[in-house]
Amino acid sequence: MEVRSQLRRRPIMAVISAAALVLGVVLIVPSQAAPVGGNPGDSVFELEGNAVDDATAGDDWANIFAGSDSATATTGIVDDGSHNSTIFTGGGSKDPSDISAWRWKNGGGLPDKDNLLHAFAARYGSLIVFGSDRFDNSGDAQQGFWLFQNPVGTNADGTFHDVHKEGDVLILSDFSVGGTVSSVSVYKWVDSGGDISTHLLSLFASNAANCVPVANTGDVCGVVNPTNGTSTGGWTFTDKSGNGTYLRGEFFEGGIDLAAFAGLSAECFASFSSETRSSQSPTATLKDFVVGEFQACQSTITTTQTWVPNDSASVSGGGASSFTGDITFTLYDNTTCDGNVLYGPEAITGVSGTSSTSATASTSNDGVPANGGYTASADGDFSWGVTFHSTTSGVQDSSACETSTLAVAN
Repeated sequence: MEVRSQLRRRPIMAVISAAALVLGVVLIVPSQAAPVGGNPGDSVFELEGNAVDDATAGDDWANIFAGSDSATATTGIVDDGSHNSTIFTGGGSKDPSDISAWRWKNGGGLPDKDNLLHAFAARYGSLIVFGSDRFDNSGDAQQGFWLFQNPVGTNADGTFHDVHKEGDVLILSDFSVGGTVSSVSVYKWVDSGGDISTHLLSLFASNAANCVPVANTGDVCGVVNPTNGTSTGGWTFTDKSGNGTYLRGEFFEGGIDLAAFAGLSAECFASFSSETRSSQSPTATLKDFVVGEFQACQSTITTTQTWVPNDSASVSGGGASSFTGDITFTLYDNTTCDGNVLYGPEAITGVSGTSSTSATASTSNDGVPANGGYTASADGDFSWGVTFHSTTSGVQDSSACETSTLAVAN
């Protein structure tokens, strides 16, 4: 499989290629997968410490940037903007705190080695690959990567919008300029019962999760570029020294196969964030971040009419593992769902579905709700307006309009 740029989605295989160092994230590969072409993966993605498509094993970040990938969803290459743009501030900006406690500002006092310039992610089924580049390599670094189910982002007043949802994933890693991986850890956000804090539950920890050598075929790994002069995947990059290519340790990539962690493989992640931090500790003070949209966790509606006073609807949760909401039916006297209301609105509440099963609902009692229903007396054009209101965070509302033509029997 391969990785693309710009919000997309497609099937995935859980294997990846690699060859360098970990910089701040993990990569997961199914245990039954055999290394191919000298990489711990087959044809999914090249995790070898550069962004260039080597045409040896799947996509690379150059494909994501160009839009020539085969990923199920991607963030594209997200630019953090000017130097020291969007950095964390305030004592509450830590990973064990909910997003409502985080604060940010533009500019001011960020160490150059902790300044992120770009971040990127892509999904191939249960496999998620991700990475970033930074302004300077003058020192070892600690990085984190969040996968959020809700659409997390910044507000103009220095706060962040939305909150964590149980099942959000955090990957942390230490890395050195020389390329030695010191540690990689994976955590899940939980409502309660965490072992690191109330909300952080440890899932994985290793001091040897390097994507190189090939012998490392575990479920998690990361890698940094091992040499100076490493090319970008086509996007513009300028480091502290004015280089347009990466000095050793300025580029990081990694991956995680969510299928290796119970209950995570079907989660839909609406947004992501790459972060730098004062240490690899999950309670460390956060420094820089790049946040962006990831998967479009949008619900969709398909309607099926039986006869005019009756309609049914099927709702897909847009990739969410499970979702719940309310479906409302309204019949109009025109074809555009904005005329006089002939029937309804009738709400079917508490319908639910999963990533493999849609939520379904129909008008009740042959179209006779509390308002008395509707009986057609003449030929005409009608339309059903159907709306889905999600009560599950991360799954968005949706609507549909279905045109009907009725011939009344004489």
